This record gives sequence, structure tokens and C-alpha cells, in this order.
Amino acid sequence: ISLHSGDIVLDSQQSQAGKLQALRSATQATHNAISMTENGTVRIHHLRIGNSAEYQIRSLQSNDAQQLLQQAYTTNLYYASALVSVLAITVMLVLRQLIHGALQQLTRYAEQVPQCGSPEPFKGGCFHEFIRVGKAVEKMLLRIRERDKQLSSIIDNSPNLIFIRDLQHNFRLVNKRCAEVFGTTAERLLTSDNQGGISAAVQAALRKEDQHLGDYLRPVQYEMEITTANGPRTFLVSKFPLLDEQNKLDSIGSIATDVTAIKHAQEQVQLAQQVFAETAEAIIILDGQHNLLSSNQAFIEMSGCSRDDAETVIHSFLSMHANIMQHLQQAQRWQGEGTLQCRSGSMLPVLVSVTSLPGDADKKLYVLLFSDITKLKIAEQKMEQLALYDSLTGLPNRSLFTQRLNDVLSSDSLLTSALMFLDLDHFKSINDSYGHSVGDQLLRQVADRLRTCIQARDTVARFGGDEFVIILREVCNREQIKKIALRILAALNKPYQLGSRQCFTSASIGIALLAEDGDNIDTLTRHADQAMYQAKQRGRDNLQFFNAKINAREQRLYQHEKDLHKALSNNELFIHYQPRFDIEGQQVLGAEALVRWRHPKQGLIPPGEFIPVAEGSKLIIEIGRFVLFAACYQAAQWHADGYPIPISVNLSPRQLYAHDLLQDIHAALNYSGLPAHLLELEITETSLMENINQALPILEQIRVLGVKLSIDDFGTGYSSLMYLKKLPVSILKIDRAFIMDLPGDADGENLVRAIICMAHSLHLRVVAEGVETEQQQQFLRDQGCDELQGFLLGRPGSAEQLKALADLGRTNSDSIDALDCQLTPFPY
Repeated sequence: ISLHSGDIVLDSQQSQAGKLQALRSATQATHNAISMTENGTVRIHHLRIGNSAEYQIRSLQSNDAQQLLQQAYTTNLYYASALVSVLAITVMLVLRQLIHGALQQLTRYAEQVPQCGSPEPFKGGCFHEFIRVGKAVEKMLLRIRERDKQLSSIIDNSPNLIFIRDLQHNFRLVNKRCAEVFGTTAERLLTSDNQGGISAAVQAALRKEDQHLGDYLRPVQYEMEITTANGPRTFLVSKFPLLDEQNKLDSIGSIATDVTAIKHAQEQVQLAQQVFAETAEAIIILDGQHNLLSSNQAFIEMSGCSRDDAETVIHSFLSMHANIMQHLQQAQRWQGEGTLQCRSGSMLPVLVSVTSLPGDADKKLYVLLFSDITKLKIAEQKMEQLALYDSLTGLPNRSLFTQRLNDVLSSDSLLTSALMFLDLDHFKSINDSYGHSVGDQLLRQVADRLRTCIQARDTVARFGGDEFVIILREVCNREQIKKIALRILAALNKPYQLGSRQCFTSASIGIALLAEDGDNIDTLTRHADQAMYQAKQRGRDNLQFFNAKINAREQRLYQHEKDLHKALSNNELFIHYQPRFDIEGQQVLGAEALVRWRHPKQGLIPPGEFIPVAEGSKLIIEIGRFVLFAACYQAAQWHADGYPIPISVNLSPRQLYAHDLLQDIHAALNYSGLPAHLLELEITETSLMENINQALPILEQIRVLGVKLSIDDFGTGYSSLMYLKKLPVSILKIDRAFIMDLPGDADGENLVRAIICMAHSLHLRVVAEGVETEQQQQFLRDQGCDELQGFLLGRPGSAEQLKALADLGRTNSDSIDALDCQLTPFPY
């Protein structure tokens, strides 16, 4: 150790020689307050005495001093840990002993609880928490005892027989009522091995059902008759299994209810029901609000309705007989005659008895008895009804209508008479949506409204289905007839209340004037019917007078439809081909197959006349199939001759959604040998977008075949661009209506320009239809249109003419005559 003032050593001391030299070397190497060296630990302390200069005390201590200090600390820590462990174990043993004693005290308290009566109060223990547990156990036991008392009281005082038997058929629990019924006591039943005096028959029945429950371990219920002091009684016994902790059957519980009175009441009710059901009188029971509660079979048979319709029939009856309703409301006994409208529509004369059953004011019941008073009268009325009247509406039927119309035609009246033919609009939708019963209600209400719109001398009849005919007698002029017809339309337009539903419908009326539009029943009826169809075609809910010109056109279209059925088999149909050119008009890029009809008597019939007729029936599918086969066959011939000209065939809407379309395409390609890429199917935009979700899968299957698809008459429909980009089509044909005013029509030019731009952005080729002038061609060329089709470059012609155009490049269409090409039948 040394004392320094600056660098001057004031004093020093060493325990061994050389230590001071080591101290000087160590302090020269470090200026830290404490540091470790190989010679020991160096410490430097700074101090002042008053206002003196700073002094330093430098010391060097051996390293073993620290080791000794650490060793002493470790030894003391070991002894302290041992002492703490001993104390902890001692405390734990003491606590264990105390807790064990408290638990034993709590266990003894729980084990010493008596079988009956209240348990002793818990006396407490060493620990507060154990005292709380003991008090809680005490309260729990008291509650259990209270509930046991309640359960025992319920079991003992129950009017039902309650008992439990073990698997050896000994009673474990018996209530007082059970002992009374068996004529013994509960103690005897619980202690006796011979069932305490129960009869052998009852014991056998109990054992049999116990065995049955033991086999299936499911509750059983059965009736058992027991002879008691009060005579034989019937009990409804319910048995159920009682299981132990291992879910095995331990015993069988039983509850038996005395149902003797109920059985007797049931027998009385069944007897009353049998009398009610089998009596020949028709009986109806109504509540205080005149709602149907019950009806017997005689009423069902008498009214001809089902039980579900009985309430409708009785309400209809009461609405027709106000006097009976009055007696019901006054709760008076009444008897008299009435007319019951049967479900078939016939009116049945009946003798009606109305009786009010005694009861509370809010629970009144009414009984109506119906008796058939004359079978002969019913038979006569039925015969007349079936012969001359409609069973549903009660209106004159076709037979009576014919008689009355014949009377009008035979009269000498100078005033005008007319025949109206009326058909309901969208009646089938109501039938399909709500059912035929609702449709029948609607027809009845229509009949009622028609009766109110005409005079007594006029006749309204149901012609069939939803068709009605009206004979107007002795009206002044057309204007008066029109007013009556408008009044009828207004009446039928009002809402119909059909039970809980409200429906709406309208009608279309055709009118034929007697003598002017026909002088016999068949002619007048047919002309009025034709006028009605004209009203349908003009939007429905209107009237039309018969027009001879329209009739001639309808007759011609009707004749076309008849003759079209023979056209295919008679080889009257043939195909013309209209070429499709590149934008320059130099090269034939394709041909469109167009069907033509040469009538054996009328000659060539324009497609605009017979195509709509065919589309209105299934004929269009057969004609479309013929065109498909013929076009494929001809295109295959061109291809074999070195002219790979694509052929396009129009698909009608009916044909597009026909189930055998894909089969027809396969068959046409296979039969003709035409490569699929040379066939193009054209679908009009309107028919495509009407049911786009159904059309998309069909078009995708056609595309997979390798057949091309195009949209025809583009711009006339309502295409969605979202769907347009999804359609598997490669060609878009602009309708001729957009081409005819080009150039010069600014709006038309903008539309065509936009269509071409849009189609090209969707990678579709654009074909312009109906190109007839060079100015139109030039405009389309400037806008980037891809192909042209129209009279400017080529009219529809035969297969040979199209082949010639392909050879010549471009030929003046005026030099080509329209020739036809008869085709042989195809195996479609």
C-alpha cells in the first residue's frame, strides 16, 4: 500500500519484498479505480483532508483474498438453505396433520347423516374454509331432505299408481294409491316375497311386460285391467328402464293411470261419431262465426264436394239464403226449403233444419240438417243442366247457344244483331300458377260479370275452356255494339277475389254482325273467332270487328301452313345461295343458304310469307333440318371440285333450342363429308339474347365441333356487351336496315362506324348485309368493313351460278338470272 500526492510517494508499506514495485508497475498501466492484474487486485482511492490537495491511496491485494471471501459466502448460503428446508418441511407436516384432521371431521359429518329427518348442525373445525364447506354441505343436505319430502309427498298423493320393481320382480317403491288398488299396504308389498296378495293374473301380466322391457331396454305402454274393490278398472301402464352407473338395467319403473272413465267416454264418442257418420241426413256443424267445424259423409255425398271444399259449399249456400243466415244470427230454430249448390254446379232442392246448441255466448254451435226432398226433380234438373247448361258457370252451353243463335237468324227483326266471341287473356298462366280450382272460380266470376253486362233478351254462353260467346239482339248500330263490348272489357278488367288471392285478367273480343258477316251459325262463329284473334295479335284487352280483307289474308296463311306440311315430301322446297364477297368485291368468301318454295299451283311464294308461318309451328325445325343437310351436301360438292367455299345456314329460335340440334349437325357433316370449318351457323341477335344463358352452352358445344358461328341482323336486338364478349362467335353481320341510308345519314354512319370498331376490338369479322350501291361499298371500305353481301355484287342463285362467280372473281349480278336447283331428299 502507498500514499501519493501527485507523483510523490509520501509513505508506503509492503508485506513482502517486491510488492511495492509490482504496485508501481500496475498503477502505471491503469488509471481505473479497481482492476485485476496477474499480481493481484489494484485499488486506487482519492481523498482530501480539509482544503488540502488531493491524495491517492494505492493498494495491491492478493487474488486469493477474493476466493476466500467467495468460499465463505457459499458456505454460509448452504447452511441457510438447509435451515430453510428443514423449517419448510416441518411447517408442511404440521399443516398436513391439521388439514387431515379437518377433512376427517368433515367426512365423519357426511357419513353420519341419518336416513330420515334433518342432519345435525356442522360443529366446525380448525380452518375457516373447512367450516364454510361443512356449512355448505349442511345446507345442501337440508335442501335434499326438503326435496325428498316434496317428491315423497307427490308420489304418495298421486292419483296414479307409481311403483318400482327390481329384476327379481320385488317391489322397491310403492305409493299409497298402488297399494289401495292392489288391496294391500305398501309395507306388505315391499317386504313380502309373494307380491303381497296380488292376484296371479296381474303378477303374470306385470312379469311379462317387465321381461319385454328388459329385452329391449325401451319404454313400453300398454293397457291392463285390474279388479279392485270398486269393480274392474282399466289402467294405462307406462314402464321405463332405470339404469345403474354402468348403464345396465338396475330396476323397472312404472306409472299406471286409471283410464276407465276415458275409455267409457271414448266409446260414447265413437258411438256418436258412428251415428253422425252413418246417418242418411246431411249434417253440418258451425261455430259462432259460421265457420265449418264438421260435416258427415252424407253431406259430402249430397254436395259432391270433398271435405276440404265443404266449407266453401256451405258458405255459398248461406250467402244464397239470407233468411237462414238471419235465423242463425238470432239463434232460432228453423226449418224450411232451400237450394244447395253442389260442387258440380247443379242446384239441389233440400229441406233444411237449423238448430242452435246450448252453450256459452262465445262458444255457440249451430247444426244444419239437409234432406233431399225430391230425387225426381233432381234427375230432371240434371238432365236439363247437362243438355243445355255449362256445369261450371251455369251459363248456356254450346247446344243452347246454337239454338238461340238459330232463333235470332230466323227472326224478321230489322234491327242489327251481333255475335261476340270472347277469350280470356293469359288464363293458362292463372291455371298453371294457382291450380284449376282457382281457375274455375275465376271462370264463375267472369260468367257472373258477363251476365250483368247484357240485357235479358241477350245470351251469354260458355263456348269451352276460357271462351265465351255473346248474342246481342236488336242493337241500333256498330257504335252501340262497341259501347257494350267496352263495358264488358272494363268489367272483366276489375280484380278477382279468389279465396285469399287477388288475380287480374282481361279479354279479347271479336265481333261479327249477323247478315253482314255471315248468314249461318258456322260462318258467324268462325268470323267472330277470327276477329278475336286479331284482337289478340294487336295487344289483347281490345275488341275488333270482323274484316273481310284480314280474313282473306288469314285464310291464305292458314292454307300456306297446310300446304307446307306437304312441301317437303313433295320436293317443293329448294335452296338458293347468296354470295359473300371481300370488301373489294373481287373474291367470293362464302355463301348463305336461303330456302325457297315453289308451290305446285301458286308458283314461287315469297319467303316473307311462308317463313313466319313455319316459325309459328314446328314446321320450321323440319325445314331448318332440310336446309342444313342440303347446304352441307352442296358445300361438300364445291369442296370436292376445288372450291372450298364456306356455307352459312340460318338457325331459327325453335331450331336453336331443339334437343336434337347437335345430333342434326353431326349427321349433316357426316353424311355430306363437309369439313366442319366450312360450315357457319347464323343466329339472329334477337333470338340469341332472349335466352342467352340457355344458348351459351349450346353455342359452345357447336364451336367445339369446329363449326363457325355468326350473329345475324346485328343492331336490331338488344345485345349486352358483357355477353357479346363471351359468345363463341367469329362473325358479326350488320343488318341491312343500317346500310340502306348510307352514306349521308349521319346517325347511321356513326352507328355503323361504332359497330365495326367494336367488332374488331372483339376480334370479330364484320359482314355488311344489303349492300346495293357503290357508294355504300366505298363507305364500308373506308370504315374497315371486312366483307359485303347484297345485290350490288350478287343476288341469290343456284349452286352453279355461285360456282361461276367464284371462277370469274367478280361478275355483274344483273347478268345472272335467278335459277333454282332441285335437291334430292336427305336422310334426316
